[in-house]
Amino acid sequence: MYFQDLTPFTYSPAVCNSRVLNVGWLSHDAPFPIGDTSNEFRRALQLLAEHPVNLCMGHHDCEFCDSRQLELPSGNGEFHVPAASGAVAYAAPELVPHYVEVHRYLPPVEYIEAVVAYRAPEIPWEAIRNYWMSQLPPLDEKWNQWRFFRGGSLVEIFAKHQLPDVLSYLQRQLADELRIGTAQEFYFEVVRSRRDAQCGGIEIEQSRVAITCGSFSPTVRSCICRV
Repeated sequence: MYFQDLTPFTYSPAVCNSRVLNVGWLSHDAPFPIGDTSNEFRRALQLLAEHPVNLCMGHHDCEFCDSRQLELPSGNGEFHVPAASGAVAYAAPELVPHYVEVHRYLPPVEYIEAVVAYRAPEIPWEAIRNYWMSQLPPLDEKWNQWRFFRGGSLVEIFAKHQLPDVLSYLQRQLADELRIGTAQEFYFEVVRSRRDAQCGGIEIEQSRVAITCGSFSPTVRSCICRV
């Protein structure tokens, strides 16, 4: 699918308007500018492309790579970034970081400036993990397990000595949801329980505690790049 750079975006009907411009919709049949780009730009571009929107059913393979490769780089979505002025936004296919890194595609200067200025923020993982620790109900001599529920279903059980595993599990879940654009719905419920070592029975506490992103929610949402 080819569109000339900086022409009005018309690929996704739900987004089409004169304030959204094409960037990076390349084709083997049309020449494109090449040149060097900064590490800062390439890193910011990669972060933005990790959260594609308007995913389609199929995939578009890179037309510039050797077709004899076992696996061609491909994409099936797009990502958007606003101009620094806010007057327009740019829509680019998921493959743009690959075009820039491997095929030396040089996007328009204004697009490069927009990506560098926007830069999807880093997630403050250490602070979020500390926040999750403060939300977890404490285990004691009676309660020795955490039971994690989501959507009413039990998803994981952790013992008292597995606190690092709990935090790693939650971080993986949030990171996955950032990639697919559902992190704003991040929510678990935790119940304390205990296993009786003598009879093997399970006792479960009735009250549930919510595990969320709390005050970090705006930061998390800002990492999902949409127009």
